[in-house]
Amino acid sequence: MKKLFSLALLVCLLTACMQSAPKEDHPELSEKASIEDITLHQNQIPNNLMIKGQDTLKDLIILMTKEKYDISIQDSLQVVEQVNHGKTTFATYKFTHHSVDYSGIYITWRENNKWYHINSFENTRLKTNPGEIASTVGKTSVPIHSDQMQKYYVTYGYVNNKNITRVTLEYTDHSLKIIPIEKGKDLYMDFYTAGYKDLKKVTMLDKDGNVLMEREWKKNYIN
Repeated sequence: MKKLFSLALLVCLLTACMQSAPKEDHPELSEKASIEDITLHQNQIPNNLMIKGQDTLKDLIILMTKEKYDISIQDSLQVVEQVNHGKTTFATYKFTHHSVDYSGIYITWRENNKWYHINSFENTRLKTNPGEIASTVGKTSVPIHSDQMQKYYVTYGYVNNKNITRVTLEYTDHSLKIIPIEKGKDLYMDFYTAGYKDLKKVTMLDKDGNVLMEREWKKNYIN
């Protein structure tokens, strides 16, 4: 069981890998524009909850957010997108707490009709920005299978500017991911679970190809 869900190690790893915009480039960003936001105070999640499967993805997010921050998001939680990759699911979601909007990424394991927690991150949505981006990386034992390891690299974020119609992610291996931002959609994500590449640049464009936001991304972890 020690190998299963070494939460403290994983949280430290992901916190170190999480990036936000440099303050000198975006002075409007708060120093606590992440899970350390003053409206959310993170708790230690009990180990027995780490292996307790839930019937639905929403149930899992509600439970883990309650244990993580001691808040209820049942009334405001929206799962925006979920992509299944084998038994792993990557999902974006958003919620409101004390009139502050948050968006996040959830990584889960599905087996025997149950949803199991791998990891999650939440960020404050800064409405003064046209959009925002973050990335997490990790490797952990698979829930209920301590001999299996799941590696993942996830890029995700939100858009506030309604003129943004696509987000392009350029990686260090010269690959390019184009993510359409459809009407009414305000969260996006990309992920991979094998191999190695790192995010290099993020560009947000309007329908005519005009750049509304662009960010060079610094390498944030070593494989």
